[in-house]
Amino acid sequence: MKIKIFKVFVVLLNLFIVGSLLYLPYYLFGGRLFLGGDDTRFYYAYPTEVLNSLAFFSWNNISSLPSNITNFHSIPFLIVLSLLDTLLNSKIHLFYLSFSLPLILGFIYFQKLIREFIGKEYLISLTGALIYVLSPITVVSHISHFLTPVWLIALVPIIFYYYISFIRRGKAVDILKAVIWSIFLSIAYFTIAWILGLLLPLLVGFIFLCIFVENPLKNRLKKTVIFTSFIISSQLFWVVPFIMSLVYRGEGGLGEKIVSKGFIDSFSPTVNAIATGNIIYPLLTFYHRQIAFDYDWQLKNVFLIYFDRVLPFSLVFIIILFLGVIRYNQALGGNKKKMFLFIFISFLAALYLFTVNIGFLKYIFLFSGHIPGFSIFRNFTDKFSLGYIFIYSSLLSFCLYIIKKSFSKLYIPLLLAVIIVIVVNFIPVKQIINSPVWTTNDIYQTVNLPQEYLTFTKQVKTSIPHSENIIAFPQNIASYAIITESNGKNAYIGTSPFKFFTGVNDLSASSSYPIEISNNIKDSIKNRNYKNLLIYLEEINVGYVMVTNNIPEEVKKSYLFDKEYLKFQDKQMFDSIIDHEILKSEKGNYVLYRLKNSPKIISTDGEIEYHKINQVLYQIKLKNLKDIGHLSFLESYHPGWKLYLSSPDILYLIKKPIFDSTHKALWPYGNAWIINPNTIKNSLGKQFYNENKDGSIDLTLTLYFFPQLYSYIGAAMTMLSLLVGVIYLIRNKKNEIV
Repeated sequence: MKIKIFKVFVVLLNLFIVGSLLYLPYYLFGGRLFLGGDDTRFYYAYPTEVLNSLAFFSWNNISSLPSNITNFHSIPFLIVLSLLDTLLNSKIHLFYLSFSLPLILGFIYFQKLIREFIGKEYLISLTGALIYVLSPITVVSHISHFLTPVWLIALVPIIFYYYISFIRRGKAVDILKAVIWSIFLSIAYFTIAWILGLLLPLLVGFIFLCIFVENPLKNRLKKTVIFTSFIISSQLFWVVPFIMSLVYRGEGGLGEKIVSKGFIDSFSPTVNAIATGNIIYPLLTFYHRQIAFDYDWQLKNVFLIYFDRVLPFSLVFIIILFLGVIRYNQALGGNKKKMFLFIFISFLAALYLFTVNIGFLKYIFLFSGHIPGFSIFRNFTDKFSLGYIFIYSSLLSFCLYIIKKSFSKLYIPLLLAVIIVIVVNFIPVKQIINSPVWTTNDIYQTVNLPQEYLTFTKQVKTSIPHSENIIAFPQNIASYAIITESNGKNAYIGTSPFKFFTGVNDLSASSSYPIEISNNIKDSIKNRNYKNLLIYLEEINVGYVMVTNNIPEEVKKSYLFDKEYLKFQDKQMFDSIIDHEILKSEKGNYVLYRLKNSPKIISTDGEIEYHKINQVLYQIKLKNLKDIGHLSFLESYHPGWKLYLSSPDILYLIKKPIFDSTHKALWPYGNAWIINPNTIKNSLGKQFYNENKDGSIDLTLTLYFFPQLYSYIGAAMTMLSLLVGVIYLIRNKKNEIV
């Protein structure tokens, strides 16, 4: 009877916590959307718009000049959210569900994972899960920003749980469930730096076991290979085009940025700037206090007003850790002891990587910056935070289990103390997450996009071609748009979502362009050299000017704007570069103008017509082509842009592009080909062109971004490999996979 009552109590407690997590965004945001930041968070409220304008293409530009950055990893996630958007018919409810979901899944599956290690210890696993999803480290590092890595909170325990379950039981259904979750959460697999931030300390623990205990994969290698193969296969639809985007580089691609000298050279200065904390705060499950003070974050005030006062209560975590470590050898045996050692050594590595500022070990980390690719960890407190709290929560769960076995009288008091401390530390969550924009006092990023803006973007979508860029003023430093509610206090501040609504790309800041172009534009504006400014804008395919008139003064005085640069973006500048007004929003807060000297994205020496079909495909008609000429295309240079004589299909894999040997970068921006009509006449049949009476020819070309095909190859590889894997599992269904 007591066991049944206990189980009912645990179920009710879980339901209460899940319900509380569902309610959390309603409490935090009060009926507004939590939009903004570098990745906009738009896909949680407007998934269909993001899916249509971004996810299906290898060539993308969101408030920047375009580059080969793939977004296929987000397709399954966006499809599911688009279906939910239709069912819920509410942007608020959809966003709030999306906000709660990674926390709920992480809470549920972390418990399931811990019980695989220590048995049916429901209260211990629940407590460990609460530490994992509600600790100040999780709140500050992931929930407060709610960027894509937040989904690792769910994905990590899900995959580890099904892996351990498959290793122990050999059931194919565990692989199937892991694959389904992996496809849905493929958006989280793209956060490679954070995944490596978890795997690196786990690798240290694995090596320790191999050297001092035994190889933990002994007798488990076959199952590990099978499980891992299925997970990798499920991600090939985005991994293949992603790898090719790194190998097949053009200007401004992701691979170019990672290996750039500037990125590598910034490693040591960045590490030295943020390596000012110590191990005490992470041991208490707090984010590094000193960093908040060094950079004057709003978190600083939370420490001063609240955390500093309740800090001593968190010593309970160190007590639990200490008691667990001193008695693990007596309390544990066999596989449990090996698992504890693995987690403990991994924890020490994670603590070091999350802190770095530990004596001479700091210099080892700095030296590691010379390792190719290690520079992605320059912001180590961010990249290693999830790995640290996941491993630390697992270790504390183990320690509570040891205390239950070795210090039975202390178990209940310590368990209750931990739960109380978790709740106490979570109380200021609203002050942490829904805090004013950095360097402002009264501007918040919870916002419902004003109807004026939404109506304006609908009008833009149908009023101008989608092939030319818009330059947005006033220009800031972060390629951000500022879309303000009528109260002047709540604003969308993040990467401009203009393209999601209009299909037209806007360039809103200095970081929207490569550094040389950015400097040229800025210098022209400051020197009031508007003739040169128009030339530079024409060279990067800018045909329109958009002006936002209701940016709060407090935002203009914040870190987002260069005050010296801002004062030159005035009426004199606008009068000098604007031709005429195209559209004005209802209240005049958003105005679109035609730029003087407007460009053509595709041009040639002769007659030309072109049609943009989508972001990777253009159809071009050249007329009366008689002499050798140039064809220019005003997009970032990339060798993947190819000219063909037929419409695009999968046969492009075997077809040869035309004039490919003449393709070169157009200075300072763009692509150029030499078009020779004699080459066409001499090497191609007349079915490919029409010859006019004067000897000139009319020719239809297709301009296609060849790397787009890698997405189709990746999708085919995913389907084929999963099909082969399913056949293998069915054939082995009657026998346990050993």
